[in-house]
Amino acid sequence: MEYQNKVLSLQKQIKTYKTMAKKKIRYDVLSPDGFSIDREKSYANKKQCIKAFNEWKKRFELQGYYSSNNGRIDLRDLQDYCQIVAIEEN
Repeated sequence: MEYQNKVLSLQKQIKTYKTMAKKKIRYDVLSPDGFSIDREKSYANKKQCIKAFNEWKKRFELQGYYSSNNGRIDLRDLQDYCQIVAIEEN
C-alpha cells in the first residue's frame, strides 16, 4: 500500500511538471499607471521588453516628461516607474 501511494504521488508530480513545462512565459512592460505600453504585444524575453520600452519612451521626448495619473515623471526617471511582468500562456 505504501509503495502504491509513493508511485501515485510520483506520477502526480510528473504530471504537474509536464503541465508546467507546456506553459509559455511571455513578458510585458507596464507603464507607471499600470497599463501595458503596447496593448497588442507581449515579448519573448526581457531584452525585447527593454527595447520596446526605449521605443515607447521616445514618444514623450518632445514634451520632456511622461504625464502620469500621479503627476509628471522626468524621462530620465521613467524606467524606475515602469515594470516588466511575466505572463503565463498556455
